[in-house]
Amino acid sequence: MNSSTSIIIDALDRARSIVHGAVKDLSRQELVAGPKPHIAWLVWHMARVQDHNISELASRDQTWIADGWHARFEMPPEPKDYASGHRQTPELVDAFSVPATQILLDYLDAVFERTKDYLSSLSTQDLERVLDEPRYQPLPTVAVRLVSVVADNLRHAGQVEYLRGFIRHRGWFPAVTSGNGDQMWAEKTEETHGDPLVVLLRQAGIEPDQKDMERFRPLLELYMERLKVLHSVDLHDEEIAPSFHPEWNLKV
Repeated sequence: MNSSTSIIIDALDRARSIVHGAVKDLSRQELVAGPKPHIAWLVWHMARVQDHNISELASRDQTWIADGWHARFEMPPEPKDYASGHRQTPELVDAFSVPATQILLDYLDAVFERTKDYLSSLSTQDLERVLDEPRYQPLPTVAVRLVSVVADNLRHAGQVEYLRGFIRHRGWFPAVTSGNGDQMWAEKTEETHGDPLVVLLRQAGIEPDQKDMERFRPLLELYMERLKVLHSVDLHDEEIAPSFHPEWNLKV
């Protein structure tokens, strides 16, 4: 293995790790929550892009077909089913058969393991091999194609991580969007930024004065009380993601 392929393996592994961290505790409802394409489709798509491209470079059948992953997703063994070139449509995403979270992650892991095996065998000369793809000018090399796969996987890993934050917390707050999300978020903002009410109002586009603080304080307190009640209910796989809306009129 040379330094170039080591960097590519590391980049793809980082994308994979981001997805694992973002997806592992999501419910089925959260996997398909909007906006679309939803998290489940994005994870599947990035694995399919890597599987298709690496298998083509290695002149072998895709893991999707050769190892029967298509059957676990209850999909046909179609090698070009992943909307190459980001040509997905709402209809295509809606038709996607969403499996269990672990199946999504296991397929991504299986693809990555085969990718590592292939990349470990490449020499510098292999990376410089020009591909016979005249639709692209200049003609791409193996190295160029691998960079494209890295760019695709990192792009979608970031989308998945952001969607997780948006679905659970209406925003991306990586330091506080794990575990006991909303309560932890309120505690963290108070610790690092002072009054959480000020933070909430500023995020809503309001620079609060004393009257605003007096007006909205009871609403925040009511919100947190109701939130504790929601978290005390065992909903099994269901999830509730309330949000704070200071623009609502408050009558007290």
